Amino acid sequence: MYKFYAILIGVLITIMVTFNGILESHIGNYLAVLIIHIVGLTSISLILIMKREKPVFKKGIPYYLYSGGA
Repeated sequence: MYKFYAILIGVLITIMVTFNGILESHIGNYLAVLIIHIVGLTSISLILIMKREKPVFKKGIPYYLYSGGA
């Protein structure tokens, strides 16, 4: 099952990079980056709202460590 997920993620990343490149060639680099991040933030926010689950933070771990992807 993990091999399937690895292949699926690879395909999705390839599609994402292609679409981002096309967007960048049409509207420019800075605006494309802004749109990509706004769409990503909106998407993950909607998913979290629809799931209605609160994120669980383990005690003893500083909150700034949760921003590793930022």
